Amino acid sequence: MGLLQKACETYDTFQHLAGVEIQNKTTLAPPGYISTRAWIEIVE
Repeated sequence: MGLLQKACETYDTFQHLAGVEIQNKTTLAPPGYISTRAWIEIVE
């Protein structure tokens, strides 16, 4: 089984958790989205 196929299988298994916030856990992004942190500095 290829890596991509295994990743798709794993995501399919947990798709019911996509977008669900669980305390102290990273949220599983819905298909087509990514989660990232933006380090933004606002200067006047």
